[in-house]
Amino acid sequence: MLTFALGCLYLLEGLIIAWLLKNNFNLFGFIYNRANKKFFLILDLIFSALCLLAIAEQAHWFLMILFLMHVFNSGALLLYSNSFYETKNEMRELGETAIINSMIGVVSVAVSFVFILLIYKLSLFAIKLSTTSGSASVEVSPRFLKSPSATFLKILRIIFPDLVFGRPGAH
Repeated sequence: MLTFALGCLYLLEGLIIAWLLKNNFNLFGFIYNRANKKFFLILDLIFSALCLLAIAEQAHWFLMILFLMHVFNSGALLLYSNSFYETKNEMRELGETAIINSMIGVVSVAVSFVFILLIYKLSLFAIKLSTTSGSASVEVSPRFLKSPSATFLKILRIIFPDLVFGRPGAH
């Protein structure tokens, strides 16, 4: 269920970003304010921990990518914070809306994949619940790895006595 909690957290983050943008909050200025560095590190720590716990619960490549993304972000902010804050003007040239849209896009993709993983996990759980002891194993006829002519001859040996002598009790 950690995958579900992670998906809810990403969804909440996306909704908060959308609400802040709707209310004309200067998100770009907030991101590039050095005083908010601890906030972003704590946020990344929470996401990283949840991603790691979700990976322990259900290893999946997408959860690993999310985990690495948060670890990389935190590492870059800790080790190269001056370089990060110096890119403010370059990012502004790219356009604030493009960057904010990409943030919302990343959050949307994360939410989508995490909920897809959750649905997959729930479907496996439902199949497991609906499987009874009798339906857990199914007996099938053995397959013959012989040629088609050998299979035909075997069937003929089974049927031929019935054709010649008739079935017992049929008279």
